[in-house]
Amino acid sequence: PDLLYRPPYGRDAPLITARMFKNIIAQGILQIAILMALLFIGHSIYGVQKDSRVHYTIIFNSFVRLQICNIFNSRKMTDELNVFSGVFDGLWFMIMVILIIIGQFIMVQFLGSFAKTAQLTFVHWMGCVITGLIS
Repeated sequence: PDLLYRPPYGRDAPLITARMFKNIIAQGILQIAILMALLFIGHSIYGVQKDSRVHYTIIFNSFVRLQICNIFNSRKMTDELNVFSGVFDGLWFMIMVILIIIGQFIMVQFLGSFAKTAQLTFVHWMGCVITGLIS
């Protein structure tokens, strides 16, 4: 609703503003750094064998958690700190987020042979969620 009260932009205004570009680049660098850290030292952080299916599942799951948190961050066009304000106003937004979370859980825990993932423990799941919240 706040967007409706702003004046319209001109025809020649860029689709991606400088602020958006800054946020995209910063988020990309942060996510690459986190995923590279998980790739190279994540096995020792989580206490799993390096390059095992569990190790790669943790990286994959952390990537999805980072994307889920990025979905919330991307909702705001300004530098507003509360990215959760009005989150329940968009029914379809919340349905999609819930479906992504449930789908990811099912894929990791129950579709291991199909998705080439390994079941994760509760501690691994919480570590992935905390990793996602960093973004």
